[in-house]
Amino acid sequence: MKPRCAHSTYHNEFKKYDLRFGKPRVDTCDVCDKFGEKEKAYTIDEKTEKESKVLLCNIRKDQKSHVVSAKRAYLFQSYDFEKTETTFTLDYDWPVDASQIDFMSVDCYETQTQDAGGNLRTPRLTVGEAYYLRILQTFSYGIYSHARRQHSIYMWNETIGEKGVNNVLSAEHDHHMNQGTGAKYLKLWFDGCPGQMQNWTAIMYHLYITDPYFGGRMYERLDECLPIKGHSYMENDRAFGHIIQESKGYKTISDYFAWMKIASDASNANPYRVVEFKQEMHFDWKAFLSQVYVKSRDTIDEFHAKLSGAVWRSYGCSEEVVKQPDGSVKSELVYHPGEVWLRYSHNDKEPWTKVDLRRDCKKKDQYIYSRNAQGFMCNVSTGDLPESTKKVSEKHKDFPLYKNGLRPIAALKYRDLSKSKLHLPKEKQQYYTDLPYDGTIVDSADEDEPDLDEDNNQQM
Repeated sequence: MKPRCAHSTYHNEFKKYDLRFGKPRVDTCDVCDKFGEKEKAYTIDEKTEKESKVLLCNIRKDQKSHVVSAKRAYLFQSYDFEKTETTFTLDYDWPVDASQIDFMSVDCYETQTQDAGGNLRTPRLTVGEAYYLRILQTFSYGIYSHARRQHSIYMWNETIGEKGVNNVLSAEHDHHMNQGTGAKYLKLWFDGCPGQMQNWTAIMYHLYITDPYFGGRMYERLDECLPIKGHSYMENDRAFGHIIQESKGYKTISDYFAWMKIASDASNANPYRVVEFKQEMHFDWKAFLSQVYVKSRDTIDEFHAKLSGAVWRSYGCSEEVVKQPDGSVKSELVYHPGEVWLRYSHNDKEPWTKVDLRRDCKKKDQYIYSRNAQGFMCNVSTGDLPESTKKVSEKHKDFPLYKNGLRPIAALKYRDLSKSKLHLPKEKQQYYTDLPYDGTIVDSADEDEPDLDEDNNQQM
């Protein structure tokens, strides 16, 4: 019999030579990768050794600055979580019905992270034939509330809706309405996806839910932040990882209802709140909000603002350093409904870049609000209170995103799904039989096949 060695034997032996094992990394930061490639490929020429060392030193300095910025963003996110925990402790007494919580009824801080999950293969089969057939994509969007220590996973497929900004904002709005905390201040962290952080409709939506003038106000202040690109691991990524890990125990996943069941079972300690994102829950926020706000990159100081570089956006009210009559400076809370204030770093000392997106800017005096003696927001000139925050306007429901039932899929996709469903239990096949589709179903033999030689030539 051959002798056997324990894992610790190899571990201790490799430690002598300072050797380590690691897994291949994926979804890494492209900036860090470029710095690493430059350093590895760098060789010092004897003739220009002095200049080469200076250049290498500059590369390492830039890399260190990038890493410090990334760590600072993670540090700020942890500070936000700590602020939330000061009020919303683990034993916080939540009402059974979230609709009983009035918006802005608790003078405290709530932190949320949001991210879209990867498209999930549906149906997921083990047979080789199914790997080459078209699938029906299942979409997921995650919202993590640190106040509730709760993940909400919204799931739907492409016959119900797309995966665009209107769908994502509809999920966020549903979460605000049904999982509200009553906090006055909301801090949102995203992963830097352009569809979220650089989208006009998303900006207008967050203006809307902090604007006391149009009846949609839910928060007194809302800040959006995003970490440095490539360093954006958040709680949502952990939840999606758990879902994928749970799915490995399933040989077959028939439809998006099965994915919902997997998501519900992915965490035993704190089960995820999984929401069937029905078609009637999707609204056309772009059409609705365009009545109130307008796209503009012109700042209040008549400069041109750059949205793509902003990593911090503030709505409702913000702290600003204001010069006092005696010449001193003081940080004050300034209300700016209808305006988005931008910063291009996580430095709270950086001056704000201010952009006004209100469609009717001629009536600016109507938008100037301040706190009255009772602590409520009121119009400075008239003293009128804004609309009640106990009931948020539902005018957006006049703008449904889909009006004609399930969205039809392509005929070729329907044909492939008809083949895939044969590998499913009979009770699961009817779902795919009833799917609507556009076009004429043709046999695979009649479909135009690509010229393999031509494809190979294009790839070379």
